[in-house]
Amino acid sequence: MTIALVTGATGGLGPAIARALSADGATVYVHFRRNEAAATALCAELDGAEPIGFDVRDSQAVQAAIRTITDAHGQLDLLVNNAGVVADGPMAMLDDASLTDVIDTNLTGTFKVCRAAARAMMGKRSGCIINISSVAGIRASPYQANYSAAKAGLLGLSRTMARELGSKGIRVNTVIPGLIRAGMGARVDQRHADAVLERVPLGTLGEAEDVAAAVVFLASDGARYISGAELTVDGGLCT
Repeated sequence: MTIALVTGATGGLGPAIARALSADGATVYVHFRRNEAAATALCAELDGAEPIGFDVRDSQAVQAAIRTITDAHGQLDLLVNNAGVVADGPMAMLDDASLTDVIDTNLTGTFKVCRAAARAMMGKRSGCIINISSVAGIRASPYQANYSAAKAGLLGLSRTMARELGSKGIRVNTVIPGLIRAGMGARVDQRHADAVLERVPLGTLGEAEDVAAAVVFLASDGARYISGAELTVDGGLCT
C-alpha cells in the first residue's frame, strides 16, 4: 500500500490529484491549511483517506505532520507538493507582504515539506517526491513576478534533490502545468486566458485530471527509472 501526502489538496489541482492517487490504490493524506471542511468532504469520497492540517511555512508543524503519518503507517512513500498561493500584480507595485507570502509558501514551504519527508523516506531507502511547478517558472508570466520566481525555484530545488537523494532510493520529479481550467485558467482574466490559449497548439485548456494523470504516472513503478525529470502538461504551449 502506498502512503501518500498531497499538500494543497483542497483547491485548484489538489482534489483531482488526491482522487487519482486514491483510485490508483494509495492511502492519501489530504492536506489543508484553513479549509478543514473541504478536506473532510474530499476524504469522505476516498477510501481510507485522512485530512491533515498544517502550515507548510511552519517547520515544526511540518515535522509533526510527517511524524503523524509515519507513526500511523511506519512509512511515507509519496509526497506531492501542490500547496501554493498567488498575489498577482505589476512587479514594481508588489509590496513586501505579497512577495514574502508567495515565496514562503510556494518555494520555502515546499522545501520544508520535502526536507521532512526526505528524512522519513531515507530510513526506508525508498520514496517518491513530485513537485508541482508551473509554466510561469519556465517562461515570462507578466504580473506574476513573485509566483514565477517561486515556481522557477522549484525546478532548481527538484533537480538538486534528485541528485542528492537518488543514492538513498528516492526519486524526485516535477510536473509543470500550463493553462489548466481548475488552476491558473480559473483565476486569470479571460482576455489573458484567451491570448494564451491562442498559443496552445492543442487549442484547448487542460483539465486538472490531465495533471493528476502525470502525477500518477511519475509515482508508478512504470517511472521507476525516472528522476530529475520535468514533465510539462501544457498542450504544447512551451514547445
